[in-house]
Amino acid sequence: MEGSDAKETYDRLLSKYLRFYMDLHERRRRPKSAAQRQFQDVAWGVSEPSTTHEKAYVYYLENIGRPPRRNTSLLPTHFQPNPLEFGKKWDDAADNMSKWKPWHD
Repeated sequence: MEGSDAKETYDRLLSKYLRFYMDLHERRRRPKSAAQRQFQDVAWGVSEPSTTHEKAYVYYLENIGRPPRRNTSLLPTHFQPNPLEFGKKWDDAADNMSKWKPWHD
C-alpha cells in the first residue's frame, strides 16, 4: 500500500483505534492475543511492522515525532517486552479451554 491510499487507510484506522493502540503501547491494556503482543513489539521498536494496524500506528508515532525506540534496554524493567511466545501460549490456552466441559455439567 503506497501514497494517498495508505494515508487514507492509516487515518481511518487511527480515528477508530488510536486509543486502543495507545493503551497497548503504554501497557494500560494487556494483550489478549499473539497479534496484540506482536503489536506491542512493533510499538516498542522490537519488531518491524507487518500488519496495516501496526503500520498505521508507526505512521502516527513518526508524525508526532516519537518513532518506535529500537533500544528497549532504555525502558524501565516493568516495561520490558515479553517474548512473543507468551502471547502464543495465551492463545493456545484459550483454544484449549474452549474445548473443556463446563464444571457444572
